Amino acid sequence: MVARESLRRIRPYLCRWSGAHQNLIFASKAQEDTPLKATMSQGCWGWFLRNVLRQDGEYVPINSRVIHVTSQHRFKEFMETSKRSVVVDFSASWCGPCRHISPAFHELSAKYPSTIFLKVDVDELKSVAKSCGVVSMPTFQFFRGGVKCDEMRGTDRNELEARILKHYVEEEGESVGDNGKLPKGLRQRKPHVVTVTSDKQWQQLLQQNRESNKALVVDFWATWCKPCVEIAPFFEELSCRFPAAVFVRVDVDEVESLTDEFDVSSLPCFKVFKGGEAVDELSGAIRGALEGMVARHYGAATAAASC
Repeated sequence: MVARESLRRIRPYLCRWSGAHQNLIFASKAQEDTPLKATMSQGCWGWFLRNVLRQDGEYVPINSRVIHVTSQHRFKEFMETSKRSVVVDFSASWCGPCRHISPAFHELSAKYPSTIFLKVDVDELKSVAKSCGVVSMPTFQFFRGGVKCDEMRGTDRNELEARILKHYVEEEGESVGDNGKLPKGLRQRKPHVVTVTSDKQWQQLLQQNRESNKALVVDFWATWCKPCVEIAPFFEELSCRFPAAVFVRVDVDEVESLTDEFDVSSLPCFKVFKGGEAVDELSGAIRGALEGMVARHYGAATAAASC
């Protein structure tokens, strides 16, 4: 256990607190002025910082909406019950870049009230970090309906905000302006296209499709395919105009198994699924044909206003 290991390491020593340097210093003559942190593993030091000193050196604004998840059960609960977009900050107390971006994450949580902001310490919830495929810190993952739809690594605040905004959907009735209406920028729907990165994620989407009456529109593409890249913005636009459908993008080089399973022989290739089965398809970057196919399976619902 981290706790037992930490206590075992510090028990033989008397420590004093240096307020000027905010660091624990050994008072024993043999190790005078040797930082306690230097003798501990990163995980042990993080535990000691939070549980013995009762601080983690993190500035938290008073209006922060970030929720610290401390159990696997709680994390699963958020994934299964939340109808909003969820962004998760996977970090560690000993990670310098994590501490650098943390204040911005707190500030963004106040700026975008319709998104749920979670923070997971990878040392506390190793099982969650592993199941989410986290291999470096900081990692930010974005979820909708319990399915991961985006991921960002690093400390670029502008990129983080851009991704939050990309998946941000303002709830009806929130952020009402002085004139009693929602601000124009928030009334407009944001493109929402889920990027599939694994077979497991695809199976989750397919299961949701079986259980709902929504159309699942899939774009099979590749980064090296020029027609794929050219029609991508239009595909995102359709996700705004047909909000009751689920729009998904699959990179054929990342998830090759789906290419074989659904007999994708040319790019771009668009397929529509209903009830877990492919019911229509289109090959080629033909905007009118793509829009017509989506509208045909969208049902009687009226397309929303354009982005």
